[in-house]
Amino acid sequence: MIQFTERGPHFLFVAETRGVICGYACSTRLRSRPAYDISVEATVYLDASVTGRGIGRVLYTRLLGALQETRVHRIFAAISLPNQPSIQLHEALGYRHVGTWGQVGFKFGRYWDVAWFERPLDSNSPPVEAC
Repeated sequence: MIQFTERGPHFLFVAETRGVICGYACSTRLRSRPAYDISVEATVYLDASVTGRGIGRVLYTRLLGALQETRVHRIFAAISLPNQPSIQLHEALGYRHVGTWGQVGFKFGRYWDVAWFERPLDSNSPPVEAC
C-alpha cells in the first residue's frame, strides 16, 4: 500500500497493459519531520511479466520530470539486494549509491539487505530526457 499525506510533493504514474495495471512510479515523504520535506523517496515497481521493455524507465522519467517542477532537493531510492537491473536503471537516471542497510527488509520469508541511492535535483543534476 502506498501512503500519501497532505505534505508533498507526491506523484503517482501508472502503466497498464491490456487494461491491467502492470507497474507504477511514485514519490512519497522520506521522513515525517518537516525538516525533511525537501527530500522524497521514489519507488518504481513493475510486474515481472513486463520487465525489460523500458516501461520502468518511462514511468521513472515522468516522475523525475514532475519532481523537477517542485522544491524537492534530493530524491532517495531503496533497492532490495540483489537487483542489478534496478541498480542499473537508477544509475542511468543519475542516482549514486550512498549506503547499504544490512537485513533491514523482510519479504518472501527471508531478510534482505537494502541499498540506498540518492539523486540531487538542482542545477548540477543530470538532465531528465523526455519520453
